[in-house]
Amino acid sequence: MELFDQASVNKSNSRQTRTREKVLNLAMHVLAKNPKASLSEIAEVAEVGRATIFRYFKSRKQLVSELIVEADTKLETAIKPIIEKNLNAGDTLEEFIKVLVPLGASFHFLNSNQIYAEDSGIDDLYKNQLMRLRELSKRLRAENVVSSEIPLAWVAAVLDNLIYTAWETVLKGDIAPNDAPGLVLTSFLNGFSPR
Repeated sequence: MELFDQASVNKSNSRQTRTREKVLNLAMHVLAKNPKASLSEIAEVAEVGRATIFRYFKSRKQLVSELIVEADTKLETAIKPIIEKNLNAGDTLEEFIKVLVPLGASFHFLNSNQIYAEDSGIDDLYKNQLMRLRELSKRLRAENVVSSEIPLAWVAAVLDNLIYTAWETVLKGDIAPNDAPGLVLTSFLNGFSPR
């Protein structure tokens, strides 16, 4: 009898873990698109009740805090090996795009000013993301990959939005996952005009 009870507990825990992960994953997508989205909107997309969300997260602030930590961890894991390679700026950009497009929601979510306005306790993660983008932008400028006339903030914002757009377009099935990084790189470096 005890074995049967333990199996039921394990099955229940497994289901709860999957539900929690589903809510986190879909909340990241919802908040990347709309940083002001309510818990009700997140619950609707996740196809769970608000009570289910409150079972796992005491408040929207706690959910956002956990998402920020999760997104930062994913991005750090993806970017760290690239930084350690000490590549030139153009190659670094290409490698960044390859690993960041599949993480587009996390990347865009972390660069959302609205999220940080709500949870000032994690400003350092946001500043770290901005610092990386601006540092890469400076290197791209120094190596004449990007015009020195374009403000660094614009370079970083365009890169962020291209990565997010690629992720979202792949998710909708409008472009192939393998094509997305090349489209981001080409659009970022050349725009849309034929040269």
